[in-house]
Amino acid sequence: MKKLALIALIVPMLAHAEFYTGNELLNKIQDQSHGQNMMALGFVAGAFDVGFGIIHCTPNTVNLGQIRDMFKNELIASPEKRHLSAESILNQMLKNKWPCRNGRND
Repeated sequence: MKKLALIALIVPMLAHAEFYTGNELLNKIQDQSHGQNMMALGFVAGAFDVGFGIIHCTPNTVNLGQIRDMFKNELIASPEKRHLSAESILNQMLKNKWPCRNGRND
């Protein structure tokens, strides 16, 4: 019973990431309120982690602020993509910049 309750709590959180579009995330990144901005940063961190080592292999020296700034610039430069899942846009951008070679960045 406890396992079922735990799964019921976790599954909506995992699925929730797919519900944000590029439009919604760009609005949150550009929002001046601390809460919205931090939510966007947390989303970027989570989406980054999902793809790291599998979809993209960023150098260890790249920080979260840089990833957020790159993502913001990608969303601004590519309005035709913004209706898509924010997570897919972010990971495709990172894959294009830092593709994995044999599961790691050489």
